[in-house]
Amino acid sequence: MNTKERVAAAAAAGLLLALTAGCTGTQAPTARPSGTVAAGHSGPAVAPTPSASGALSVSSADLQLLDDYTTTYERVGDQSGSEQFAEIPRVAPGTVGVSARCSGTGTISVVVSGVVSFDVRCGDPAGDNVDFASSDPRTDVRAQVVSHTTGRWAFGLGWRPGTGQPPQDQSTQPTVR
Repeated sequence: MNTKERVAAAAAAGLLLALTAGCTGTQAPTARPSGTVAAGHSGPAVAPTPSASGALSVSSADLQLLDDYTTTYERVGDQSGSEQFAEIPRVAPGTVGVSARCSGTGTISVVVSGVVSFDVRCGDPAGDNVDFASSDPRTDVRAQVVSHTTGRWAFGLGWRPGTGQPPQDQSTQPTVR
């Protein structure tokens, strides 16, 4: 093999290596600005499907409590592991809604600093939905989900003006605890 052929072969090998490097079959999570809905998590609810780990997926579309809220700070589904969401600098007076579900066994702990914290038992199709009304603004609000489950989870955090219950269509009334 002459020098030109060796250089061409090395360049081809380097190009092949560069194209295949990092191809593990998984996709790293992407950061989203606070207040945006993750792509792929806003369509109609579908039947749960097994994930690559075998756990049932939990769609953010299942978080119906948030449908009555005018602002959605977070709405994610089919998550695993624990996650801390971006800080919300200010939440105006009104009602904060928190909704969470999980599949598999175990629990998830939901913490919204200065607002509410609670545990969700996994496998309950209704999950937990909490409304918290306040006439005072909240600052530096942080939300976190701590996973203690073998399955997947969905979480949503929203806001609406006022402190009373929103008008509801009786056919799609969410469970409020």
